[in-house]
Amino acid sequence: MSGFIAESGRMSIVNASGETVFDTDEGIFVVTNRVSGSVEMPARSGSQNGFDGWNSPNNTEKNTLLASVNASADTVRGTISVSTVGNEGNISGLGRFNAGGSYMHYQGGITSTGGRVNHVVGSMAVYTFYASSGGLYINERVIIQADFSFADVVTTTTILKSTYNYDLFVGTFV
Repeated sequence: MSGFIAESGRMSIVNASGETVFDTDEGIFVVTNRVSGSVEMPARSGSQNGFDGWNSPNNTEKNTLLASVNASADTVRGTISVSTVGNEGNISGLGRFNAGGSYMHYQGGITSTGGRVNHVVGSMAVYTFYASSGGLYINERVIIQADFSFADVVTTTTILKSTYNYDLFVGTFV
């Protein structure tokens, strides 16, 4: 049978192939708050000296409160856009990204070695919007490992400062 079915406190829609395409028993997302704004994340760096093995990587995890939301909210959906400043690693204008999961900001970083600037692999930052206990947060997880050099020079890898503009629907499934 296809069509709309309502029985025993449940509503569902079944297509002509017999597949259920909507079912209230699976839960419906209820938006309790809509939150828009922006948050700036600072530049993060890690350094090392290849000659004597001195190493100072950056391994950072930080939760930042963005807004108060309904205490029952545990799900975040919406969009973000990301921008950086300067000529290096500018990702402005690349579009909007889904904020319903984690956004991985991987620009490779910038390494400065004896006055030279190189683009290197090995740096990433992961940003996740989440709701918990009446708060809307962004979780920042940064891992930076500077380039190794056999010379007596310090290499520093930096992920640039970035701004996250967000338009989020915060709520729960009922």
